[in-house]
Order: sequence, then C-alpha cells, then structure tokens
Amino acid sequence: MTRAFAHDRFTYPLPEGHGFPLGRYRMLREAIEQQGIAGVVEAPGATDDDLLLAHDPRYLERVVTGRLSDREVKAVGLPWSPELVERGRRSVGATIAAARTALDDGVGINLGGGTHHAFAGSGKGFCTFNDVVVATRRLRTDGAIARVLVVDLDVHQGDGTHSMLGPDPDATCLSINGGANYPFRRVPGDVEEDLPDGTGDDAYLALYLEQYVAFSELCRDPGDQLYRHAWDDSEGVNIPAGAVYWARGNAWVLVSAAEMLNELEPSSVAWQALQPPFRRQAEAFLAS
Repeated sequence: MTRAFAHDRFTYPLPEGHGFPLGRYRMLREAIEQQGIAGVVEAPGATDDDLLLAHDPRYLERVVTGRLSDREVKAVGLPWSPELVERGRRSVGATIAAARTALDDGVGINLGGGTHHAFAGSGKGFCTFNDVVVATRRLRTDGAIARVLVVDLDVHQGDGTHSMLGPDPDATCLSINGGANYPFRRVPGDVEEDLPDGTGDDAYLALYLEQYVAFSELCRDPGDQLYRHAWDDSEGVNIPAGAVYWARGNAWVLVSAAEMLNELEPSSVAWQALQPPFRRQAEAFLAS
C-alpha cells in the first residue's frame, strides 16, 4: 500500500482566536485513513544536519532555543514553543521521507509540508523551515537527484523557495498563484503566472495543464530531476490538498500542498476536473 507521512499529532499551542486552522491536517489524515487511500506513517523529524542544508546556523539556533526576536515571531505568525519547533522538524522530515519512498517504491505521500515562505535566515507566513529546499539538498547530498523543477500552484507565491533556488542553475521554479494575494513583496521565480481574483476552475485548470505539459517535457532529459507540485484553492474551490510523489529511475515527482484545505472533498467539481488529467500525466511519465 502507498505510504503517507503525517505529522498532525505533533501539535503546538495557539492562543484562543488565532487564525491558523491547525485542525485541517488532522482532518486530512482522518479522511485518508477512512477512505483507505494510503497507509499513514508517522513522519520522522528532520535533524539539524538536514535543516542546515538550507538554513543559516544562527537562524536555526534562534529557532531551536526560542531566541527569535519579537519581529521574527510576528513574521512567522505563530507563537514560539518547543512543540512548534518539533512540528517544523516533522513537516520537513515528512517531505524527505516521502521523497525517498517515491524513489524506492514509485509513489509516496506527504500529508503536509509545502512551507515555501521560509527563507534561509528567517521564517514567514506560518513557515519556519523550508521543507522543499531542505529535501532537495538532502537528496542531492545523498546523490539521489540533481536537477530540480518546482511547480507551485498555491494561491500564495513561494517566495522563500524562490529566494534559495533562484540562483541555482540546476533548479527551475514555475509558479501559478493569486496575483493579489500574499506575499505582497514577491521574489521572482523563473516562470510566473499571477491569476486575478475570481479566476474560475476552467481558466485555472487550462493554464495549469498548458504550463505543466510544457514543463513535463523536461522529464525526457536523462538527468536526475525533482518535481514539486503544490496547489491551493481558487475562488474558494476545494482543489484536493496533500502531497503525492511519483518516481521513476532517478527522477522524482513531488506533489505537495503548501496549504491544507479545511476539508477533503473528493466529490467537488475541482477534484473531478483535476484528478484525471493529473493522473494521466503521472502515468505517462511512469510509463516512459
């Protein structure tokens, strides 16, 4: 059975009335378990050595020891606690574990992750550590992959990921995001598509397929490659959340949601529209 790595049991305290919907990760895990989509495995924690592949050692020390400044805590948007640090480690560890599973088994799932607002020396937007960059560099260090394609379809642009992978000649960042949404100071990716508010399913999916198919041609290159996919909702539509990883040979296809939705709605129009073309792309890649 496909393995799904979860970290929702590693919860952390939030003040009453805080806006972050922490319970959505548990809801997604429960839906996966109830529907028998995958076998859920507890995510391992990323080590300091893992995190230092992407993050400044002084920043990591401040996070681990609780010495973040008030300004840094405000930028992250979550109050510091030892539990928050452990949750961050597990989120990154889930991405690393799911990627390795994909390379070994052909498919793996991360039920969280996509913390694409974390920079090398700072956190932002509910993101303390950048799981995508850490996982990319961990697999590269281990000799498992080389080239990287990050396809980020979250409503928010992955500014932290762009800041670290932008100068990388073996990394390409393709983003389709909400143009009027956070972050308001963007870090350019290699290819940017900013959609206006109110974009409907048809326009969103058409652009997604056009860009994804074009960049999928990179799969034909014999070099090692990493693919990350993230999606979020457009005009409140419940596009499926989660992370799926496909692998063939030395190529890794990583599909990860930067933000989990409140509910998993497999009966929604967007789910039905997105799942078949995406599945066909994955099957074509695996069969090539």
